[in-house]
Amino acid sequence: MIKSLIQKYGENRLIAHRGGANVAPENTLPAFREAARRGFRWVECDVACTADGISVLFHDDTLERTTNGHGHLHLIQYRDLVRLDAGRWFHPRFTTTRVPTLAEALEEWHRLNLIALVELKVGAGQDPEQLGSQVARTLVGSHHRLISFSSEALDAAKKIAPDIPRLLVVGDAPWTDAWIHQARRLGAIGLDVEHILITPELIDKIHNSGLEILCWTVNDPHRADQLLAWGVDGVTTDGIDLLGN
Repeated sequence: MIKSLIQKYGENRLIAHRGGANVAPENTLPAFREAARRGFRWVECDVACTADGISVLFHDDTLERTTNGHGHLHLIQYRDLVRLDAGRWFHPRFTTTRVPTLAEALEEWHRLNLIALVELKVGAGQDPEQLGSQVARTLVGSHHRLISFSSEALDAAKKIAPDIPRLLVVGDAPWTDAWIHQARRLGAIGLDVEHILITPELIDKIHNSGLEILCWTVNDPHRADQLLAWGVDGVTTDGIDLLGN
C-alpha cells in the first residue's frame, strides 16, 4: 500500500515511528535500517537522559518493557544501560541489540540518508531544560528536527540552536486553538497532532496560521491515505510492514 502512497504523495510525507516498531525493536539501529530498507526517508525516535546525562534513544520511563533491565531510565548509568539486551523481547534474532546513544543514531541516520524527528521525551526524572539543551547541541548543523509535548524542552533547544526546526506535539485531549498559539509563541514550524483529532477543517486552520501539520500514529493504510489526501504534511506509522515496500 505504501508504495502507491509514496508514488502518489512523495517519500517525504511518510515517517517510520520509532524506526518502525512493528518490524524491529523500537528506537534501535536495526529499526532504522529496516525503515530505510522499506523505502522510508523519514524516521521518528524518542530521546531521554541516563543518570549520568547521556542522551539515549528510549521511550518509556522504566526499563522493563523494552530491555531485560529493571528500574527507571533516569536512575541508571549509561555503562550499565549499554550492557542490557534491548532486542530479545521483540524477537530472538535481535538478541544483543543495545540501546543506542543519540550520537550513535546520528551516525546511522547519516549512513542511511535518513532524516529524523527527534522527540524530547520529558518523562519521570527528566529535566526538560537539560534534555532540550543537550540534544540541541548534539544536532547542531544537522538536518534533523525536534519534536516534543514539552514547551520547556523546545524553548531550551531554541536557545542553543534556533535554526533546528521544532514542532509541538499535541493530543490525548480535545482540540484547542491554544495549541496553535503555543506553537507560534515557541517559534515552532508546526504541530504534530494525534490523528484522531484531525479533520480537513483543522488542517486548513493550521496551514492558514502558517504552520505545518504532522500526525501520529497511523497504522491503517486507508486512514493514512485519507489524511494525506486531506493535506497533512506527514504521517507517522509503526506499520512500515503494512505501509512500506
